[in-house]
Amino acid sequence: MVRNMIRRIRMVIFTLIIYILHPINVTIKGIQDLPLNIEIKVNHNGRIFLGKRTSAFKGVTFAANKGRIEIGDYCFFNRYCIIVCQDYISIGDRCIFGPNVVIYDHDHVYDCNGFVSGEYKTSEVIIEKNCWIGANVTILRGSHVGEGCVIGAGTVIQGNIPAFSVVKNDRRLVIKHLV
Repeated sequence: MVRNMIRRIRMVIFTLIIYILHPINVTIKGIQDLPLNIEIKVNHNGRIFLGKRTSAFKGVTFAANKGRIEIGDYCFFNRYCIIVCQDYISIGDRCIFGPNVVIYDHDHVYDCNGFVSGEYKTSEVIIEKNCWIGANVTILRGSHVGEGCVIGAGTVIQGNIPAFSVVKNDRRLVIKHLV
């Protein structure tokens, strides 16, 4: 009982800290369950919306550079998830993310001379409600993950995934002898 009360007080305090540090660009719906070392970056009029009771472990980064990140209610982010937004990333209610998930809605523009500084190709990323995204998944620009999907560990997602699908890599172990 005392442990729950202490946790609740910590959640209220950290929610207030987010309000103080990001009074304009971060919108919070209810109390959050986030660690003190979460990284919230907002640049160039970017926006972040956190739904009710967003929770995360250490090392999670939300970065909105010009773009808008919308996270639904009761979402959970395991250690070291990274969401970087130049355009629009939407995550539905009750989604669960394993450790080291990376979501980008953009690619750098480059040519034979290298990167063109500050220019990006962008396409929105939509993850509908009740999805389970496994460890080390990368979700690239232009992806739409339908409701209730399970994305297996280590998978790279680009494009449309139909609702209630299970997606995984074909990880057959291939062993070749050197001699």
